Amino acid sequence: PQCGLVSAENRKTQASFACVACGYRANADLVGAINVLRAGRARLACGMSGAVRPLSAGTQRNLLQH
Repeated sequence: PQCGLVSAENRKTQASFACVACGYRANADLVGAINVLRAGRARLACGMSGAVRPLSAGTQRNLLQH
């Protein structure tokens, strides 16, 4: 939430977040809530419907049957 670096290294444990770039530390749930809030505000600012979900927001399934 401070510098914007996205890295798997920021989450060494399930419960804690520690940015490897700027040193920001917080509970991982708090960081997740901040990210969800910012994403929601960005969607509202762009006028996107809540029903629209970018492909990266969920899992994708292979719909081909074998």
